[in-house]
Amino acid sequence: MLLGYVAAAESAILRYITDDFEGGIYPAEVKQAALLLVGLFDDQRNAESVPNGNYLPFAVQSLLYPYRNPTVV
Repeated sequence: MLLGYVAAAESAILRYITDDFEGGIYPAEVKQAALLLVGLFDDQRNAESVPNGNYLPFAVQSLLYPYRNPTVV
């Protein structure tokens, strides 16, 4: 189960950020964001509703913001 949480957190983060990292070496902020998401997934594993409507929790977004260039439509 834990490996599934890690894979889901990594996937969500890589969809959110736009920067590329050579050799898959991620900065500390990206690693911390993944740990926060894994903790959230584990904590909310039996939740019947979403605690907020955000795609990613605010703390995770704050850590990842420097690695994201918003797309203009």
